[in-house]
Amino acid sequence: MQNNKIEQRSKWFFYFAMIWVAYRFWGHALFSQLAEPVLVYPSIDNTFWLFHGLNIPAFFTQHQFIATIFDLLLFFFPILFIKTQYKWYAVAFSILLAIYNIVFATYSAHHFHSLMGLMIVSITFWTANEARHQRLWEGARYYFLFVMVSAALWKLFRGAAFQPDQMVNILKAQHAQYFAEHGSAKLGAFYQYLIQNTAIAQGFYWLAIVLELAFLIGFFTKKWDKLLLLFFFAFIITNYFVMGIFSFELSVFGILFWL
Repeated sequence: MQNNKIEQRSKWFFYFAMIWVAYRFWGHALFSQLAEPVLVYPSIDNTFWLFHGLNIPAFFTQHQFIATIFDLLLFFFPILFIKTQYKWYAVAFSILLAIYNIVFATYSAHHFHSLMGLMIVSITFWTANEARHQRLWEGARYYFLFVMVSAALWKLFRGAAFQPDQMVNILKAQHAQYFAEHGSAKLGAFYQYLIQNTAIAQGFYWLAIVLELAFLIGFFTKKWDKLLLLFFFAFIITNYFVMGIFSFELSVFGILFWL
């Protein structure tokens, strides 16, 4: 009975993790599908430079057999944890996920944050003790609350929210490639409408701020967690249709407010 909560949460999380691996496979983004890349972008991140100093990215991507084994383990460790509840499978999955995040980011020339949800929540399963697991779960929840609220405060205190053409400029930069490839087809007409109507575009910017600020409530009570979950998915859906950003991977944070 003691570990029922851990088992229930782990099933939701690791089934999601398996779907995520399938999603990455469908997007040709697993190590075995990167065609042994050679161009790197470690930027100024010391962790990335350490990885390259140790030749870790090349080790996993320049050898097709090793890359394939890595991808398979990334998929099967969640299965093994669901079946056994053995914490070291969760630890191994977290380590592989961290390696994947750094290596994929360095070859894609962009340091993504979309996998933070998977990495942070996976750590909560590093213990079989329910009390310790619950503290880690609470820590992950507060981390996500901080992420949402700090995003709103960043928009406010840097003054971006008070620039009337802020969202229009963001949309122009965000969808330049889309317009070049599709013109006004599909969602292009909607994007053009927003760009031509500054007030409506800025209204979406303020909508994002309000949704993000709402997560302040979560620091003081869990009574509204289900409502915050709805706000989170409203944010994800709006972000997709307005910004063209598919936040499927970040949606894993939602289980922190559901279970």
